[in-house]
Amino acid sequence: MNVYDEAHGLARAIKESNEFKEFDRMRKEVEQDADVSQMLGELQKLQI
Repeated sequence: MNVYDEAHGLARAIKESNEFKEFDRMRKEVEQDADVSQMLGELQKLQI
């Protein structure tokens, strides 16, 4: 199997994992709340 196929298999496994699904659900929830989204953006700016 070549590296390209391995990389796509890994990406598929990550997307199908429960951890990623939970992260994606939370990310969408944060994006829907403008106040929380703004606070998270400010926190990320401070981290940089």
